[in-house]
Formats: sequence, C-alpha cells, structure tokens
Amino acid sequence: MACLPLLNGAIIGFCKGIILFKNVKKIKILLDKLQRDWEYFDCEESELSIIKRYAEKAKQVTFLYSGSIYIVVICYYLMSYVAPAMDLILPLNESRPRVLIFPGDFYVRTENNFFLIVTMEWYGVVCATHLLLTVDSLYMTLMLHSCGLFAVLNHRLENLKKNMKHKRLLPDNTVEDETTYLYLKNCIKLHSENIKYAERLNSVFNAAFFTDIAFGVFLASAAAFKFVISIGDSNQLIKYGSLYFVQSGRIFFYCFPGQLLLDHSISVNMAASRSKWYELSEKSKKLLMILMMRGVQPTGFVVAKVFTMNIELFSKVTRTCLSYCTIMLSIQDS
Repeated sequence: MACLPLLNGAIIGFCKGIILFKNVKKIKILLDKLQRDWEYFDCEESELSIIKRYAEKAKQVTFLYSGSIYIVVICYYLMSYVAPAMDLILPLNESRPRVLIFPGDFYVRTENNFFLIVTMEWYGVVCATHLLLTVDSLYMTLMLHSCGLFAVLNHRLENLKKNMKHKRLLPDNTVEDETTYLYLKNCIKLHSENIKYAERLNSVFNAAFFTDIAFGVFLASAAAFKFVISIGDSNQLIKYGSLYFVQSGRIFFYCFPGQLLLDHSISVNMAASRSKWYELSEKSKKLLMILMMRGVQPTGFVVAKVFTMNIELFSKVTRTCLSYCTIMLSIQDS
C-alpha cells in the first residue's frame, strides 16, 4: 500500500510516454492543422482574436498546471533528504532514519547506498513526470484550439448578415442571395472540419487517457487510504494528502476542456438560431437547417467509447476513489 500510489503514478507517466511516441505522426498532423488555421484566420482580425484568446487561455492553464505539478513533485521527493539534512544541522547521538521515495527492499544495504538509490528513484520520477506533462500540455492546447474553432463558427453565425459580404470568402460579382448561400456553405465546411479535427484528436489521446483514468482511480484511492491511516504523523499526512489532491486536480484538468468542447459544439445550434434566419431565402434556410440539425449532436472527447470527459465524469471518479478508500479501511479494520 505504501508503494501503490507512487507506482501507479510512474506507470501512468511511462504509458503516456509510449503512447506519445507511437502517435508522433498523428500529433504532427494536428499541429500542422493548428498552424494552417492561424494562417487562414489571419485575414480576419475578429476571428484571429478569438483563436488568440483560446491559445492564451491554454498557455495560462498549462503553465499553472505544469508549475503546480513540478512544485509538488519536487517538495514531495525532497522529503527523502530531510533526515540527512537534519543530521548535519541538528545532529543527534544517532543518525535519524532515512526514508526512500519508494519504500522497499533493494537487496543492498540502504544506509550505505542511500544517495545512489534516491538518485535512481529521482531520475525515474523526473522522466515519468516530464512525459506525463508533455502529453497533458499537448492535450490542453489542442482541445482549446478545437473549442476556438467552434467559437469562430458561432461568431460567424451570430454575425451572418454583417459578415456575408466578406471578400475573402465570396467570389466577385454575386448577388446578395448567392453570397449568403456561399457564406453558409463555408460555415458548414468549417463545422465539418471542426468535427473531424475533434475526432482525430480523440483517436490520438484516447488510449492515453483511458490508462490515466484507470490507474488514476487506484492512485487517488490508495493515496486517500494512506492519508486516513496516517493521522497523527504530520509528514505522512502532507505526503499523501498532497498526492491525493494533485491527482484529483489532474483529473479535473482532463475533464475541464472536455466539458468546454461539449458546450461549444452544442452552442453552434443556438448561434444558428440567433442569426437572422428569417431574412434568408429558402435556399439559404435549407443550408442553415442542415447546420442546425448536425449541431444538435454534441461533439465530445469519448474515452474507449465508455465515458465522456466532462465535469460529471470528474464527480463520478471522485466518488469512486472515496468509495474504494472506504472499502480499504473496512478491510483493514476487519
């Protein structure tokens, strides 16, 4: 039980790393599409500002998330050096017991090889954490870009009458009805590309997050269990309490952009309803109806065709972790 939270964290990190290297080409396609989108929307200031706003939001969230994880991990694993440091600062008649990051038997004398073992453990921890944060940062950046694309589509639909004479989108010498029709065709094309982009994003990160959620539940449950049974030991409380809250924060980090993607995809239908559709011709109304019918079906990040990344999933995972912790406590008491 002492090793379970840490081992689960290491397994999650290296599984994500393997999946990342396996899908390098697919990720490159997504990043190339992101670059092309920036170049495409560069001609329209209002649309480019929307894309920039979502990119800035992704930057801020990933910076806060990565910084928090690194700070907690560094503080967590520096606890192994507390005993040697205190022996130098406030020496006692005997050396304080030294605690390894992964408590276990390494088939050598731990006291004589303490710093070598801790250095090896540190190396594994840093590698696993870096791989995990690389995948998570890519996920957040690409998910919020997908949300930004839906936001651009909503902006176009809400400003249909004002934007339909956009020179970049419409051919010259066309009557108003034909320009509106062509403008809506571009909106439908953008909507279709947004859905394909979200589906491709789903296929790339699907296995990574299925692994993360599966092992993450056991990680959080084991950390919560160790936190409860360590009441009275302040060091252990800090250690496993921080581990539990970090894991809970990570699951929220995954579910938050998934919820945003769902909300943005559903809002397409409402944006189309708010446009001045009653002023359009019958030909243009039919195109708008096609867009509205497809907008009724939400586009989300579905993991293993079992659960969707949203706030409801975060709530279910949290309850599941606490229920597993309760079962572990009841088994221990019996």
